[in-house]
Amino acid sequence: MPRDNKDFEDDGRTVADMSGVERQRVFIPRLPKKEKQEWEAREENNDEKLSREDRRAYILGSMGAAALVAGIFIFAAFIFICVFLAIYK
Repeated sequence: MPRDNKDFEDDGRTVADMSGVERQRVFIPRLPKKEKQEWEAREENNDEKLSREDRRAYILGSMGAAALVAGIFIFAAFIFICVFLAIYK
């Protein structure tokens, strides 16, 4: 299949404006700058504080999820050890 690029004509449309994009530094990369509008929006949403019950529910939920994952890993290690002890005896 030959490529047919000979008919290309520039019609002047902008597909993506790349005027604000800068070249990344290779050896010492810069972190992207945060926009002020994003921080102002976050500060406005801080007015809504969590109640004591909601905070406790979030903490207990995250602790329960962590305990579940840890339990699965401990159970998998126990099964792994039992299988290898059964094989080598």
